[in-house]
Formats: sequence, structure tokens, C-alpha cells
Amino acid sequence: MEPVIILAGGFGTRLRSVLNGLPKPMADINGVPFLEILIQNLIKNGYNDFILSLHFKADLIVDYFKNKNYKIRFVTEEKPLGTGGAVKFIIDKLSLKGFVYVVNGDSWMDSGYSKFKDENKNIISLIEIENISRYGMVEMDKKNSIVKFLEKENKTEKGLINSGFYKLDSSVFNTHRSESFSIETILFPELVMKKNLFGKVIKTSFTDIGIPEDYYNFCKINKT
Repeated sequence: MEPVIILAGGFGTRLRSVLNGLPKPMADINGVPFLEILIQNLIKNGYNDFILSLHFKADLIVDYFKNKNYKIRFVTEEKPLGTGGAVKFIIDKLSLKGFVYVVNGDSWMDSGYSKFKDENKNIISLIEIENISRYGMVEMDKKNSIVKFLEKENKTEKGLINSGFYKLDSSVFNTHRSESFSIETILFPELVMKKNLFGKVIKTSFTDIGIPEDYYNFCKINKT
């Protein structure tokens, strides 16, 4: 199966008040790191090959995961490369071919990850939520081809948002010579212009723990 690249190198600036010095993916969720909960959920959905993209306090994350009983590799960037640069760095370093999965290390879907296994095109997971103001919105045509990403506009309306889980052909990263770039603001608009990016709507709960309010809400729903 294609590997899952987990973007786990962020500083967690907006979540600093609750992290107690930890990197954001290691945010404590009732005694368990968020990243461990995310990986276990991916395992339940049938994934078994993980690559952690690391930067901030990488050694702490490696020490926690290095003896796990699932396949996991670590790639540490010396300087922040952005989401796209980080994935390209891993693809080049590990000589990956074909499709790869990419997931943000601070976002969560309760279910639906397994629905992407049979897809053989560049595709991202979308969730319909009641208030898109914090995220911006994604528009698709009738063939599920993504036609537009709308920026955050403080509009409290229902819409589709990018939930941070992608299946992408590794070759789409080859055209970028820039060392640092963003998947969301650079790569995706390019793919949209080429009509080479699709969306799949997943009906499930979604959380992004990037701010304290959502972090505490996630802790509440993950009490054991």
C-alpha cells in the first residue's frame, strides 16, 4: 500500500498556551499524544506504512514512536519547507513513486480515510460544516473536479472545507524547483487550473486542534 506522509513539523504557535513546550502533533489528549490517536485511527482504516515529516522538536517525536509495532519512518527537515516542500523533500529523499497519502498532523476525521484507497487521481477529502469562516470554502463541479478555493471571509455559512487528507501522485511535486512551498496555496491552485484535482465529500466528524477551543473540544470527545 502507498505510504501515508504525516505533516508533523509545525510549531503550534496558536496552541502554545496548552502545549507546555510540546510540538503541536504531540498535544496531550487525556494522556495520549494527538499524533498517536491519529495514527491508530489510520491503522483502523487499513493503512500500515507511515512517514513522519518532522522539524520542531523532532527528537521528542522520534523517541516516542521509534519502538512502535507498526511501520514508521522519520524524515527531518533542517529548516521549515512548507507543506509542499516537506512532501517533496520526503519524495526525493526516499525515492517514492506513484501515489502517496498526505495528512495534516493536527487534523482529524473520525472515519472515511479508507474511502480513498481505490482512487487513482489527485483527490482531497472534503467535509461539509455549518460555519466555514475559519477555513474558507471549496467548490466542485458535477464531476467532483475542484474548480475553486475560496479564502476565509468571516462568513458563517454552510459549505465544504478541505479536511487535510489527500491522495496525490508524487509526480506533481517534480515540477517545483522551489525548496519551500505550500500544497494548499501553490500546488492545489496549479492542479485546479489543469483540471487535475478532485474532491470526495466524507460524512463524518472533523476536528482541527490548531486553536485552544478546538483542542479542548477534542479532549472532551476522546475521554476514555
